[in-house]
Amino acid sequence: MKGSRYIYREIDGADHGGVLRYAEVADDNFRFLHALRHKETAPTKQERVALASAASKLKSEKPEAALPLLAEATRIGGAVGAASIKSALGNTDVAVKKAAIQAMESVIFGREAILELAIVSTPSCLSRRGG
Repeated sequence: MKGSRYIYREIDGADHGGVLRYAEVADDNFRFLHALRHKETAPTKQERVALASAASKLKSEKPEAALPLLAEATRIGGAVGAASIKSALGNTDVAVKKAAIQAMESVIFGREAILELAIVSTPSCLSRRGG
C-alpha cells in the first residue's frame, strides 16, 4: 500500500493470521494508528480552537498548567498539533520540554515539530533556552 509503513515481526510460535493476539504487536499497531490520526481524520473546529489556545499558552506555562494542554495536543495529534509542541519545546521549564519530547515519541506531529526538536536538542541551544 503506497504511503504506509510496514512492520515486520517474527514471533516464535505465531502464524501469519494470528499475530495480533500478541500484546506487543497489537499495541504497536494501535500506537501507529493513533500516530497517523490526522493523516485521515481532520480535527474538529473545537480541537483547532483548543490547539491554537494551547500553542499560545505553552510557551510560558508552568508544568501544572502545561501538562494537560500537552496531553490534549497529543490526543489530537498530527501536524495540526505541531504549533503546540513547538511552543512547549520553547518553554524554559525543563519538565514542559520533557513532556513535549515524550509526546513526540508516540505521535507524529510533522516535519516542523521534528525540526524544532532538533534545534532544542543541541547542547548550545539547551543552555541558551534554559534546558
